[in-house]
Amino acid sequence: DPENPHVIYAGTGENYTFEQEGSPLLTRTLRGSRGMGLLKSEDSGQNWTLLLDWSHRPNSCIWKIVVDPLGPRRIYLATNYGLMRSENSGLSWQELLAPCAATDLAIDPFRPNILYAGLGGISSPLFGLYKTIDRGQHWDRIACPVPDDAQGRVMVHISKAKPGRVVAAFSDAFQSFGILRTDD
Repeated sequence: DPENPHVIYAGTGENYTFEQEGSPLLTRTLRGSRGMGLLKSEDSGQNWTLLLDWSHRPNSCIWKIVVDPLGPRRIYLATNYGLMRSENSGLSWQELLAPCAATDLAIDPFRPNILYAGLGGISSPLFGLYKTIDRGQHWDRIACPVPDDAQGRVMVHISKAKPGRVVAAFSDAFQSFGILRTDD
């Protein structure tokens, strides 16, 4: 929380799954740990509250937590179920983009209404770099020289030193496609 250093959020789980056709087991975990949801501490980690209970979804994971620098009650999550947002410090959640595997998320430090999301992962119906200019209400895919059917991760970073600079790394299940950078 940018306004209160005693507030900490922790996302749980790490999951890499795929559906294997012809197998009696449709989902196989390649590696990872089971997630229980999103935790919050208001006393620097001494005590924790479960904000988003995913104990009924054992294959869940939260890849990234982003807190709005100008409105810390607004929290975004990149999860293996999609992108989510809370407007009330995690008491309730809205799905922004689902179903998909959201592997990374970044908020523009100069214009927090702009976010970039990396979507992908094994079996995810969406892959690529996506952008919103209205805090997640609408998302547009950014054209990039990566196949639409790729199955890897997309990682994204926004520079805090140079406004407008965004860097994204693209990979497939077993290869890297490269790193792209823009300054606008």
